[in-house]
Amino acid sequence: MSITSPLAYFVLTPCLVGVAGVLARLIPQKRENMNVPLESLRGLLSVSVLFSHAVVNYFYFQKGVWTLAPTPFYAFLGSGPVILFFFISGFLFW
Repeated sequence: MSITSPLAYFVLTPCLVGVAGVLARLIPQKRENMNVPLESLRGLLSVSVLFSHAVVNYFYFQKGVWTLAPTPFYAFLGSGPVILFFFISGFLFW
């Protein structure tokens, strides 16, 4: 499997969501004023950006050139989820 394969994203993201779910149940938090579904979506979007940054950093360290991710999938994960993240953040802060 190459670093640009989207399979890693679709395998590791559910694992990370599962770990976050376990931690959310173990660590008590006040959730009265939280919109849990939107906050969860923001977490998923931030994981998507994390994967995009990981691929871009990998190619930067390999080639020494800072460019977009070489595949359209990871290039989208660098911009699309960021826009949605800020839209949802603005809504939640409002």
